[in-house]
Amino acid sequence: MNPKESWDLVGTALSRMDGAAHRLLLALDESYGELISTDVLIAWAQQHLPRGPGVVAQLVAIKSTRLPERARTLLRTFGGDRYVYSAIARQLSSGSWTGPFSGRLKYELQIAEGWAQDPDPTVRTFARRLVKGLQQRLEQQYVREEEGRYM
Repeated sequence: MNPKESWDLVGTALSRMDGAAHRLLLALDESYGELISTDVLIAWAQQHLPRGPGVVAQLVAIKSTRLPERARTLLRTFGGDRYVYSAIARQLSSGSWTGPFSGRLKYELQIAEGWAQDPDPTVRTFARRLVKGLQQRLEQQYVREEEGRYM
C-alpha cells in the first residue's frame, strides 16, 4: 500500500472525531506525518474543516530551530487557525525532560526563537506570540524554583 492509500484509510478513521479517532491520533506520532506528502495532508485538512488542520498539525515534526516545511505550509495555508497553532505549540511542549522545568522551558524558547526569525510573516507572527508566552512562563517558573516549588 502506498502512503496516499494508507493516509486515505487513516484519514477516514481520524475524520470521525470519536474516541477511536482520538486514540488513533495519540498512537500516531509526528514521524507518521513525515511519510505522507504535504499536498495530501493539506488537501485532507481542507476537506475536514474546522478540525482537519489541527489533526494534521499533530502529525508533523516540529522540533527544530528552523520550523520544518510541512509545519510552515500548515501555518501559511491555515493562517490564524487556532487548532493548528495549539497543536504545534503542544507538540513543542511534548516529551519527557529531566532536571528543573525551567530548563525545559528554555529549550522550548530556544526553538521558538529560531522560528521567530523565519522569512515568512505568518510563521514569524505565530512564533513571536509563542515566544512571548514562553518567556512569561519561564519567568514564573524561575520564581517558583527560587521558592522551592518546581512545577
